[in-house]
Amino acid sequence: SIHHYQRTQSKIVHTEAQRAAAAIPNDDLPEENGPLHGFAERCFRRVCERGDEEKKLICPNAGSFTSSTAYFTGKNIKIMQIQKKLTIEVHKRTLAKCITDANNPIGTDNGIDRKDIATHMTSLNGPLTMAWACVPPVGPTFRLRADTLSHLVHYLLNLPHPEFIDLKHRQYKAHCCKPPDGHPIHDPRSIYSHILRTKAANCGGGRKRTHDNTYAVLARHAQRAGLVVYREQRGVVPAHNRRINGKIPDFTLRREGGITESVDFTTATVLRCPFNEKPTPVTHNRQHANTHAGVGINYAEANKATEYPREMPPRNKITIIAVECTGRFSKDALAWCKDIAQCESERRRPPHLPAETTTNEQGTYDPEAIKKYHYNVAEAQLDLHMRNMEWCLGAIAQARNKHVDAEPALDYRPNITW
Repeated sequence: SIHHYQRTQSKIVHTEAQRAAAAIPNDDLPEENGPLHGFAERCFRRVCERGDEEKKLICPNAGSFTSSTAYFTGKNIKIMQIQKKLTIEVHKRTLAKCITDANNPIGTDNGIDRKDIATHMTSLNGPLTMAWACVPPVGPTFRLRADTLSHLVHYLLNLPHPEFIDLKHRQYKAHCCKPPDGHPIHDPRSIYSHILRTKAANCGGGRKRTHDNTYAVLARHAQRAGLVVYREQRGVVPAHNRRINGKIPDFTLRREGGITESVDFTTATVLRCPFNEKPTPVTHNRQHANTHAGVGINYAEANKATEYPREMPPRNKITIIAVECTGRFSKDALAWCKDIAQCESERRRPPHLPAETTTNEQGTYDPEAIKKYHYNVAEAQLDLHMRNMEWCLGAIAQARNKHVDAEPALDYRPNITW
């Protein structure tokens, strides 16, 4: 009788739930990626309860809940768009909290310093820094080997890689800088930053190889945009106090109107990491890389600016493209890539067809130009990461190749007959 009573009650509850579901109007049940319709009011109420920042995120021009609802009533706003915006905002706040906690460790044993972790997170928290991870690997350019990708993820997240942990455990020495006999690996997490700051190359690569291959990718983008490109052209930049024969830019462009643009590419690291000291954030103008974004870029741009004269000849300009090893581009570099993508999009569009533009709350833009822009930045980032990680893999192979096991001491005693 007890089981019969339980089954009867469950049937009653199930029937009431079905009636309640049937009583809800269809307009209040949105599709997964359909327009909001009746769901808009419920969604806006939840967002407005969060705070003013969330409300501005969805509707920047709205001053109250009524105006925000009226602003979106007649528009085809989809649920996935709101979910994407809110997800991005949550990720930004989570990353900002991680940076704050790393800079101000509380409750750790003996006040452990985590500024190196905060430095990496601050560098990654930038526009299009992770664009390479958002592009599908449809072509060979965007395909990474498993070992390269593994080292790249460990480097970007400032994690110790198992191979470097094994080298430290076996007391292998790294041959990447001044000590002729190599030096032991003190911290498997910071060895990446140490290798990328050295000048010595190995079988995997080096600083010059990374530099040359990455700026060659940018030069190919300019060629696809229809610009005339000259690599390492002499005589373009006049001589000055630091360069008697004049600086040789990485490549030169011929712009419309007879303007000559000299482009110089440079990379920067965000951690100073000597082989026998603890890594420290890069500083520039009293700004530290663990609290201010783009400090490594500013330091590299300041050094590059001293190699060029203050005044260039007429119809000549200089563009310095600075990139941190984490993939963060400078503002000038992103503006240059965006301009090249716009030129490439206009060149590939048939002349008899008008530009297809899209207008939303962010403004009016060309979707094809934005796609080219993201594609170009991602391609340059992937080439930079690929060369740097191959450089680190070469350092591992070099350490294993040059390792010599400790030989036993020779016995110089006279022969003894036992």
